[in-house]
Amino acid sequence: FSQWCLIYINKELDQPFGEDPNDLPLHDMQKDFNSSLLTLMHPLAQKVPSYSSAPLNMGHPEYGSLSDCLGDFLDQNDTEKLASQAVQRSHSLRLSQRSSGSSMCKPRSPSLRERWSS
Repeated sequence: FSQWCLIYINKELDQPFGEDPNDLPLHDMQKDFNSSLLTLMHPLAQKVPSYSSAPLNMGHPEYGSLSDCLGDFLDQNDTEKLASQAVQRSHSLRLSQRSSGSSMCKPRSPSLRERWSS
């Protein structure tokens, strides 16, 4: 049985363009291809899209950028100070976790099944 199946599969692979129901729909494929070619031949399809290198201002014209708003509240020294404090806190947190032997990962929470079984 297996040998006959392989023979028929091989025969179908050798001739995929027949009239069987499982053959390739060449007529429909040719229609789609011709339609695509006609679409590409249309004058609007041959027109190159325009390109503008000017940046788009997508914001509201009354409002400036975020840095303009924050410029009133934070000056450059404050920003640098906040950044260095964040780095120091991160470094001290890593050192304390290394000394206590804990890892950066959180302990696994019990699954729903484990919670209901207890």
